[in-house]
Amino acid sequence: MFAACMFFAEGTTYSVDPSMVDLTTYPMGTYIRPTKDGNDWEPTPFLSIMHTFWWFFTTATTVGYGDYVPTTTAGKLVAVFTFYLGIVLVAIKLTIVQGSFRRHYPEWQKSHSI
Repeated sequence: MFAACMFFAEGTTYSVDPSMVDLTTYPMGTYIRPTKDGNDWEPTPFLSIMHTFWWFFTTATTVGYGDYVPTTTAGKLVAVFTFYLGIVLVAIKLTIVQGSFRRHYPEWQKSHSI
């Protein structure tokens, strides 16, 4: 869901305008988005929802390589929600593992004591 939201937030403007797109590189046009400073346009790295899954997994797992970076306000909001979702998911898993460890470790310690 977050990958689809990011794709639509960052790259739904298709352009064949020579002032916005380098037609030698993209002769049929391409999806564009605002640059980081907001004063120009650039081709979006979010080419499809499937391409955007890479961004989602690196952001949700808090790795965040930085190869795909949102530039629109909507894209940045999706990024913040994705990052916090990743933290919550990691915290839930760690809580479950810690609870099981605390329950089983004393038994293991008794059975392996010398």
